[in-house]
Amino acid sequence: MRTVIIGAGAIGGIAGGYLAKAGKAVRLIDANPDIVKKINRDGLEIISYGGQFTVKIQASESIVDFPWEPGDFILLCVKTQYSRDAIDRAADAAGSETPICCFQNTVQNEVMACERFKYVYGGVVLYSGTSLEPGKVFHTESGPVGVGVFPPGPPDDKLRSLVQEFKDTGINLYYVDDLMAAKYGKLLYNAAANAPCAILELTEPELMNLPEPRRLFDDILMESKRVLEAAEIKYDESRVAFKPPDANLIPRGVPEGLQLICSTHQDLLLRRSVEVDYLNGELVALGKRYGVPTPMNELMVKLVHEMTDRGVLPGEYSVSDIRNMLHAGHFKEKASGN
Repeated sequence: MRTVIIGAGAIGGIAGGYLAKAGKAVRLIDANPDIVKKINRDGLEIISYGGQFTVKIQASESIVDFPWEPGDFILLCVKTQYSRDAIDRAADAAGSETPICCFQNTVQNEVMACERFKYVYGGVVLYSGTSLEPGKVFHTESGPVGVGVFPPGPPDDKLRSLVQEFKDTGINLYYVDDLMAAKYGKLLYNAAANAPCAILELTEPELMNLPEPRRLFDDILMESKRVLEAAEIKYDESRVAFKPPDANLIPRGVPEGLQLICSTHQDLLLRRSVEVDYLNGELVALGKRYGVPTPMNELMVKLVHEMTDRGVLPGEYSVSDIRNMLHAGHFKEKASGN
């Protein structure tokens, strides 16, 4: 079995790095030529809880510029805004019989993959990392990956082979009975944490432990739960729980200010495309469909896009700014309805 990882950023880089370190066959694909060049020249560097290591892995810019092999298993690790293109190219190159597992946030990736692939799986990734330099990933928080079949069903032989491949790598894969309930639970957390962290320039621990940011998180979370409950979508409550990281376990060598920052925060720092339409935007779309107001999620989408379009860095707004905008928006809607 060879694991072909599409997307060599933090999530894909960590998965590929640990697989390669364990002697598994891995191929990385990333559209960023700087990442591919660095990995092919110097290897992939991981700064982790166990220290620092570098592994040699073959990397490619294109999904079609290397020979696919029988027994390949795809891990899709790109942001959701890039998923459809990656899925289409992978299906054309590897064939629809090749199994694919979406190691991604959001709840639309598996749906897209089912349009082109016969064997689709999903992963609820509970480890995290930061990739702010080509070919170098900071593994900032350890955690397992819950994997399941999509549409939900019992594990099959292909999924079991993926779990076996990760055995003894340092990344634990375990089976989840209801994949989408787990992914919707993580969507709730990500929607309440990612955008606020980026807008306010906070780490996750800061967001959760400072009184006013925490109240903002809680309000977004409650609004989002109302949406899923109106849509009768099950979610795993345990995925919403925040467990403060052990400061003693933060890897040595991770620069100050880059520890435990959310992915949207990273994207704004690097002025990259953001995933907010598939996080908060997913809840906004569901709210409109089921008649649930979503002013907080709508504002998160608006502010993140505004910051991206203007090229401003995290920390543009305060909690008071956000509350004032919500208040002004409420009265504007109320006045226009009279």
